[in-house]
Amino acid sequence: MKHGHKTWQQYVFNVGLLAGFMTRQYAITEDSSYFPHLIH
Repeated sequence: MKHGHKTWQQYVFNVGLLAGFMTRQYAITEDSSYFPHLIH
C-alpha cells in the first residue's frame, strides 16, 4: 500500500477484507484463538 497505486482488484480485495473483518467481529467468541493477532 506504500506505492499509492491501487488497481480495482486491490480495491475489491480491501473491501472484501474489511467486510470479512467486520463480520468476524460478531463471531469473536468463536474465533478468539486467532482473532487477537488480527487486531495488532
